[in-house]
Amino acid sequence: MLEPIGALDHERYLAANPDVRLAGLDPAVHYELHGHSEGRRQVVDPARVMALREEKLSRVRFNRSCARAATGAFDVLSAGARASFKLPEYPPVAENDYAPELVDMIRGNPDSLFLDVGAGFRHVYYSNVVNAEIWAAPSTDVVCLGEDLPFEDGQFDHVFCLAVLEHTKRPWIAAQEIMRVLKPGGTIRIDWPFLQPIHGYPHHYYNATPMGLMSMFEDMDVQSARVRPWQHPIFTLSWFLNEWATGLQGAALESLKSLTVQNILDANPEVLLRHPFCQELGAARQEIIAAGTTLIATKRA
Repeated sequence: MLEPIGALDHERYLAANPDVRLAGLDPAVHYELHGHSEGRRQVVDPARVMALREEKLSRVRFNRSCARAATGAFDVLSAGARASFKLPEYPPVAENDYAPELVDMIRGNPDSLFLDVGAGFRHVYYSNVVNAEIWAAPSTDVVCLGEDLPFEDGQFDHVFCLAVLEHTKRPWIAAQEIMRVLKPGGTIRIDWPFLQPIHGYPHHYYNATPMGLMSMFEDMDVQSARVRPWQHPIFTLSWFLNEWATGLQGAALESLKSLTVQNILDANPEVLLRHPFCQELGAARQEIIAAGTTLIATKRA
C-alpha cells in the first residue's frame, strides 16, 4: 500500500499528491497546513507499489488486450476518448478517502476482489482493490471508461462507484457495466448526488433522485438507499449559498449575506427575484446552481 508519511520526502510527496505540484506549493508547508489533517501520503517504495499492482492484476481477467502506462497501469482508453477529456498532466480528479466502514470492509476481506470505478487518486493503495480511472494516477490500476470496462463478466466480489456517475455521459451504460462485471451474490456501493451544484471533472451531466438511482440497478436486490452523513441537506444548503455569494460583490453581496432564513421562508421567490442579489448574479454562476435549464433546439437536416 502507499505508506503513511514518516520523514517527508519532497519529491515523493509531490509524486503522490499531484495537486500540490500543480498548485506550485511547497511540500513541507502544504503537509503542515493540510496534508497531515487530510491523511496525505507519499510513495515510500514505488517498486513495491508496482509489484503489488502486478500481483493484483494477475487476479483479473481482461476481455481485450491492454497497453501499459508508465506507471504500470493497464490502459485501454482510446485516443478519441482521451482527446475528448482534454487530459492535462495532472487532471483535477477527486482525492477523497474511503469512509471508515469501507476501509474495514476492504481490510477485513483480503481475499475478495474489489473494483473502484472512477477511483480518482487514492492516497492508500490496497492490494485487493482495482482502481479504474481515466487518468494514470500513481494509484490507478486500469485506465478506462466506466461505460466500457475491460473486464470479463462476473469476477468482482464488490464494486464501488462513489460520486462518479454524475460525471458520465451515459450513466445507465456504466450501471450495466458495473452489474456485468460483478459476481452473482456480489455487492455494489453507489454514491450519486441529488441536489448538488455543477461540479467536478471533466463534466457534470446527471444528478439523480433516490428513485432514479434505484432504477439504474432495478435488476439487483436493493438492501438500502438512504442519505449518508456526508449527503445531509446542510451540505447542499452551504454549497448553494457559497456558490451564490462567490458570484456577487459589493452591495449585492452584502444584501445576500444580510438575509435571514426567515426572510427567505416568508418571501415569494418572484419578489426576491427583483432584488440585486438575484439580478446581479451572472449567467455562468446561475448555471451552476440553477433550478433548471430550458433547451431549444433544431433538428439537423
